[in-house]
This record gives sequence, C-alpha cells and structure tokens, in this order.
Amino acid sequence: MLIKTFKNNYYLQILLLIIVPLSIYIYSLFSYNLPFWSSFSSFIIIILQSLLLNFVFSENKLCQKNTFLPAFIYIILCLSKGDALMLSSTLIANIFVLLALHFMFKAFDDNEGLDELFFSSFSIGIASVIFEAYIYFLIWLLLCLIAYSYYKWRQWVIVFLGILLPILSLALYHFIFGNLTSFTENFSTKYIHLYNVQFSFSIADIVFYIVLALFLILSFFSLIQTNNDSLIAYRRKNIVVIILMVCSLIPFFFFFNQNNDILIIAIPISMLISKFLLAKRKIKYSNFFLIILFCAIIFKVIGSF
Repeated sequence: MLIKTFKNNYYLQILLLIIVPLSIYIYSLFSYNLPFWSSFSSFIIIILQSLLLNFVFSENKLCQKNTFLPAFIYIILCLSKGDALMLSSTLIANIFVLLALHFMFKAFDDNEGLDELFFSSFSIGIASVIFEAYIYFLIWLLLCLIAYSYYKWRQWVIVFLGILLPILSLALYHFIFGNLTSFTENFSTKYIHLYNVQFSFSIADIVFYIVLALFLILSFFSLIQTNNDSLIAYRRKNIVVIILMVCSLIPFFFFFNQNNDILIIAIPISMLISKFLLAKRKIKYSNFFLIILFCAIIFKVIGSF
C-alpha cells in the first residue's frame, strides 16, 4: 500500500509528507517543551532539505521523478530525535552537503567537471566552517575523484582550493579585524581535536540503530546486485552515495549521542534505503520493510521521552 503510493499516487504522497511529519513534530513540540520558533524553523528547514534531496536524487536519474520516498525517509529520520528538534549548525550545514552531492553527481556528466568539482568542494568547505565535523568529507571528495577516474592534477588541485577557500576567507576576516589568534585557537580545537566518544543507549536507541544497521546492510547488498547491470553513470553515482555513507560514519561516531548525530548520516542513508525499497519487485516486502522502519522511528520518538 505505502510503496505503491510512493510509486504511483502523487497527491497522496504530498498528503503523507504533510500529515506524518507534522504529527511527529507536534508530538515532539509538546512532549519535550521545545521552543516554538526554533523548533518550527528547524521543521521547515528539514522539509525544504528533503525536497532538495528528492530533487537531487531524481534529477540525476537515481529514482523515479514522481516519487517522494527519499524525502519522506529523510524527514522522519531527522525528526526521530524529537528532543533535538531545534536550529543547529548540523542542520544548516546539511544544505551545503546536499549542494555538494548535486555538483558531484553533475561532475561526471561533464568532460572534466572542473566547475562542478570546485562548487562541490566549496560547498563542503562552507559546511565544515558551519559544522566542524564535516571537514572529514574531504575524504569523500578525494575518493569520489578516484571513483570517477579523475586523475588529472587540475581536478585534484581544484578540490583542495574549493574546500580551503571558505576556511581561508574566514581566517582573513578575523585577521582584518584583529581576531586571528582567537580564530586559530578555535580552529585547532574544532578541526584537530577529536571528541571523546561516549556511548549511552536507551532501549529505543538500541532498537532504532539496530534497524538502521540492518537496513543499511540490506541496501548495500541490493545495490551491489543491481549496480552491475546498470549504465556507467548510474553505477558511478551510486558509488558516490556509498562513499558518502561510509565517510559520514566518521563524524557520526565522533559526535555520537550528541543532539544532532542522526542528521550527519540522514542524507546518504535516506537515499540508500529509498533505493532499496523502490528496487524490490514484490511490493508486499517493501511495505513490510517500510513499516518496520517507521515503527522503529516512532518507538524512538516516544521511547526517548
């Protein structure tokens, strides 16, 4: 029923995108006594990001143009940590990660992709200025160059220039206004020091992350099986998503149990899960998996209270 809706019924999808997230948001708002304007702004940003993610996904022919399943999964994942539904650096930085992903996809469609590679790395640079953990996505950029077989020195140099430009611009700003010392101290604290990882789980957390891990494993195997029979561009772009998922696990573990940890992996994991669900030939199995995921998220929202 649900998967069939996300494949064929455009207007019912829109209704689900409104009713389900709004219901979770209202529950979290009153259960956790969240500040209204901060939580509502976050809610709107998540909705807009989900639509951007869906556009990036469909524009690059990684899913049907008439489905909103990637957007739906992204929204409910971001809303799963109800007590953290407030404006945060991670949430804002995700906008630029989505832009970086879009430009990285487009880089393969161009001959050398120099402009796209610059904009992709520049977006990651801005994201890492906003949320320091995203500096690790430099690894993603470099691995994408290898995945695309881009070995020309100009392509590698443009990536480093793109990611360094926002950081150096911020340093120049502090230098002009005489705050360079405080900036460098803050820089070393944020970008070099690794956070102490502290694991603390509730039952709801354990269930939620076990379900996510299982979905991730199933998505990987499903993607590997279908990827061999696909066009080269499609395969390479799928590899880009997989690399982003693996690289996002680094900051995810460093910031585990902090308020916005799920936001760090929400983009790649929502893409992978939606591809897995849409690729299943038997709709009843896809419905079953989607219901399991949704129940795990609802249990986390309610169980964390």
